[in-house]
Amino acid sequence: MDRYYKILGVPKDATDEEIKKAYLLLKRKYDADSYVKEDLKKIATEKTKEIVEAFDNIMNERRAKRIKNSEAENEEEFNKNKLAEIERLIQDGSLKKAQDMLLEMKESERSARWYFLRGVILYNRGWLLEAKNFFSKAVSMDPSNEEFKKALEKANWQTNGEFGAPPNGNGRYAGPNTNTGPYTDCSFCEVCGMVMCANTCCDCCVPRGPYGYC
Repeated sequence: MDRYYKILGVPKDATDEEIKKAYLLLKRKYDADSYVKEDLKKIATEKTKEIVEAFDNIMNERRAKRIKNSEAENEEEFNKNKLAEIERLIQDGSLKKAQDMLLEMKESERSARWYFLRGVILYNRGWLLEAKNFFSKAVSMDPSNEEFKKALEKANWQTNGEFGAPPNGNGRYAGPNTNTGPYTDCSFCEVCGMVMCANTCCDCCVPRGPYGYC
């Protein structure tokens, strides 16, 4: 493709308008009808073919790239909407339907939030160790996301045999099983609503087994 840009005498970052302008100038310059001698006409004709080929290939590649980018943007938006619907299902307690929708998504569509929501479902079903693995994956993919980190912190705390929530306060998870007073905040619940809050903020709902709660 670099060869085609050289033929038109434009850089690869040239705009479509700049490429079109260079193409028209060269095409006019090598118009065979402008030459009287047959040998020059022949050279001009070959040069024109080369110029047209270069222009067509460059523009076709750019058109294909725009279409691909547009499709990727549409797919990304579609996946965001799908994850939002899955979050709503989790809030409504429809864990099986939410899980089915998650598992239908292709490997290439599985973002950090996909792993987080998978962990949320497992957590609510009592599969704490499995949930922790998914929270850990979400954190590794998006280390700056506080919501994911708090979920992992909560799961780590409980897999170590503790009840309720981490006792460090700091605006998170303080509970009656600690000496920090009543629950102060539940940012872990902001996305996943009432279903997640039941497990995150209530010491009476700590998972006791693989299928349910106490």
